[in-house]
Formats: sequence, C-alpha cells, structure tokens
Amino acid sequence: MLLKEYKREWLFLVVLLGGSVSYPANEDTFILDIDLDGKTEALTDGLLVLRYLFGFSGASLTDGAVANEATRPLSTNIQAYMATHEAYLDIDEDGEIGALTDGLLLLRYLFGFSGTSLTDGALGNGAMRTTSESVEAYLAANQDTDTDGDGIGDTVDIFPSDSEESFDADSDGLGNNADTDYDNDDILDIDEEVDSPPFWGTLFVSPVILTEVDPSTFAGLEKIPDAPRVMFDRRYGWITLTPHLFQATFSDGLSIEVQVNPEFETQNIGEEVALRYLEVIGQLPTLLRQDVQTIWLHKGEFPFGGGNNNLLIHHAQGLLYEEDGLLGEVFLHEASHTSLDSYHASAPDWLAAQNADGRFISTYARDNPLREDIAETIPLCFAVRYKSSRIPSGLIQTIWKTIPNRMRYCDSLIFK
Repeated sequence: MLLKEYKREWLFLVVLLGGSVSYPANEDTFILDIDLDGKTEALTDGLLVLRYLFGFSGASLTDGAVANEATRPLSTNIQAYMATHEAYLDIDEDGEIGALTDGLLLLRYLFGFSGTSLTDGALGNGAMRTTSESVEAYLAANQDTDTDGDGIGDTVDIFPSDSEESFDADSDGLGNNADTDYDNDDILDIDEEVDSPPFWGTLFVSPVILTEVDPSTFAGLEKIPDAPRVMFDRRYGWITLTPHLFQATFSDGLSIEVQVNPEFETQNIGEEVALRYLEVIGQLPTLLRQDVQTIWLHKGEFPFGGGNNNLLIHHAQGLLYEEDGLLGEVFLHEASHTSLDSYHASAPDWLAAQNADGRFISTYARDNPLREDIAETIPLCFAVRYKSSRIPSGLIQTIWKTIPNRMRYCDSLIFK
C-alpha cells in the first residue's frame, strides 16, 4: 500500500539531481578492476575472474565478490564486460583462457605472489608468457592508473588529481569529504543518524524509471459479459457490484480481468479509462504481472493498492500520478506487492540480506519492514539493473551503499 499522505511536491525534495551516466568507465577499455570500485583486489576482482572462467553466472558469479562501492555490481554487466575482453584474460598467452591457469595467475598476483610461487603449476601448455616477470608486467599494465595516489583508480575517481577526494555522491561538483551534505537530503551529515534511510519513500526517488518510450506488452482489451464481483474500494471497503468487465491480454501470454466500477456510466467510458492504465501496466516486467489476475478501477482520489492478486486504481489519484510522471513507478511498487510479497517478504534469504544490510532504503520500509520492504526495494533494483542510464550515478551509489545485500538478492530475480 502506498503512502496515504501523498504529496506531489515531495518529488522535488527527494529526487537526487546530477549526472546521468550508468557507469563511469569506457566499456571498450579493459582494466582489471572488474567490479569498478576503484581498486583491483584478490577477493573481488580476482575472484570474479576465476568464477567467470569456471563458468559461473548470475548470483553465483557475484555473491560475496562485489565491493560495496562497486559501480559495475550486476552479474549481467560483469559477464558482458569479461566476455567482451576475454582476449585480455589470456594471461599466460597460450591462446586459451582457463580458470586453473589464467584465473589462478591473476588471483596469486593480487594476493602478492611473485617469482616461481606466482607461476608454478599455473601455466598452460604452449604458453608464450612464462616468466613471473613477464606475467607481473602484463598484469601491472592492465591495472587502472591512479594519478593522485589515493588508492582509487582514475576510471572511477571523480577527482583523479585530488588525493583528498574520490567520490561525489550527489553529483554537485563537491567531493564527499568536503561536502557537508553529501547525500543532498538537506540534512547536514553531522546531524544525520548513520543508519537513517536515505529516502522517505522510494516512489518519489525518480520519475523516469518507466517512461512513454518504454515498450508495452499490452495487446488488447475485449469486452466480456458483466457479472457480479466482490471488489475493494478505499471509500467504502469491500463491496459487491456488477462492474463493466473486460479481459486485457498481453503479448507475453498473461491476461487480466479488468473490473470497472459502474459509476463510470457507460461501457465506452469504462473502456476508455481502463485503456489509460493498461498501456503502462504492460510496461511492467512479466515478473511483476505474473500474479495480477484482476484490476479494480474506481473513481476517487485515494491511493492505489497491490495484493489480493489485484491492482487497485482510483482514477482521480491516477490522474495526479500521471501529471507528476509517476504512474509507472506507482505500478512498479504496487505490482511488487501483488506478485513478489508472498514469495520473498518472509523468505530466509531475503531476511538474511535485510539483516546483513542493517539498514532500509526508506523510512516507509523501515517502519513497515514485512509489508513494505519488498515494494520499496524492488523498483530500485529494476531501475539500477535495466534503466541505469536514466538515473544519476550518485543515486546508484547511494542505493548500493545502503542495501548491497538486498541488491545482490535482486540480481537472482529474472525481470523479463
């Protein structure tokens, strides 16, 4: 359920403004900082390469091997990056890439091995790069440059010539160390609780996760015979009506019965109002529509709702969401309730991730952890994974810094 005290102006108070690049690196250039956290380390980058060469993918590739500060944290991006640059992973230059040769050489190197302890038993047949000196030189040449010597590579370092600064979380041109409000929430860092959520509610974080340019799977709306239905209406509670009934179909094979309150006087009016929402609902990934069996559509300025295998719409409120460009984000939130809560909100792995993070992404999630944490978190996971070019890099860093374990849990979900 969404916040009852919906205030449109909150959007402008909590949206993080700044640059809109997804990752600061040029993906055409290879460096050994695989997760792009500004450092090249054995238990992150070395382990990621080793797992990749063993054929790991998805969460099994990245679990426990991505730094909290990583700006290339998702398995899909990491796999694509290494697949593009596989030639560089042939460290011993034997014409092949192997976990027990190239992967082992890199891991040993990052652990500080040198001499024969680096190369013994780790060179492939026909290797052309066989001495420890040549292997070390090759690997050193493929590490990122650190101009200011602050331990953060230039590819990630926002201030590559300033050893006192590396990151700019709110993209305001002022480094985090000098910035007295580096998350740009109008609360001085010195006055802010360390574990306080960065947002009040994530619905208002970005209005561009879904936009009109995104394709929709909505295929058509067919009138079906009217019949009595039990519906929930925030104005009156549970009611029994004979609504205008329609069947909405989607190109991914899913369908939804649309129940339009007869207070919309005619079938044509009901159909017109329903169509206004179905195109946007079709933009949701299949995962978030898989358990949506019905839509309840009423008049009134009341919050939308999710659950009960349903999406609840109050049209006057929908017009406000639409005006503010938030309609898609509202449906991402509510559909997460409908299709994911029952599977994940109490799942041991989700609760373990929640506990390991020790924080919540929003005050709303913190105050309602069982009911709202999934719906507050999943839309941001979707945004970071699939729409990262639309949201500020500072926002991505804030999300990963706050809930890294939940983000890795989300990486196991398949958003189609």
